[in-house]
Amino acid sequence: MTVLDIVAERIRREVERDLFSIGILARVFARGKSEFSLKKKIDRDPGKYSLGGKLIQDGIGVRVAVYFADDVAIAEELLKDRFEYLAADSSIDDIDESTFNVLRRNLVFRLSNE
Repeated sequence: MTVLDIVAERIRREVERDLFSIGILARVFARGKSEFSLKKKIDRDPGKYSLGGKLIQDGIGVRVAVYFADDVAIAEELLKDRFEYLAADSSIDDIDESTFNVLRRNLVFRLSNE
């Protein structure tokens, strides 16, 4: 288990606890990117990622799956209140009323140093 896995699991438990505490039924999944995967990403485009430039934003991934459409906005607000939301780096699918499909909200947050 890597440091990123440990941090991911801690965040997963905290997000799940926060959602459950306000009555949101959800499944929360998390993972830390492996050292091999990080190296592969860096090597794929040498020079792309640097301390003064672009940073890898998906070292830790948390997926929140809610069961009711009304809970999406509530869960999103909870996350935005808890973490620093990076709107410019996030993406939200457009709604297509004519098809049944998953609505993805790929939100990017900056974690505190803690």
